[in-house]
Amino acid sequence: MSPPRAGFKPILVPAPLTLDAPRLHAAIAEIASAIQARHGDHSNLCLIGIANGGLELNRRIAAAVDPKIPTGELDTSFYRDDIGRNPIPKESRPTICLLYTSPSPRDS
Repeated sequence: MSPPRAGFKPILVPAPLTLDAPRLHAAIAEIASAIQARHGDHSNLCLIGIANGGLELNRRIAAAVDPKIPTGELDTSFYRDDIGRNPIPKESRPTICLLYTSPSPRDS
């Protein structure tokens, strides 16, 4: 390994944290509670998960907030800055976003 360049300041990144089941459930409940506190009226709320790793987490958070909340997915494979080093897998597909809106109180 070569020595750091002049003026280079290392960035300390915390080690990944693996949560056991009780801590994971508690974290999901805490996130859901924060969403409920900020967006009490769920009429204009939609949760989007990032494929591939965030889809299950998105589903679980949405279920904890309100099972009727619409959910979606965003595939960022086509927008990566390392695409030259890590080509897009063949199973990737473009993102399709469906947004359903209902009249808001302002429309009355």
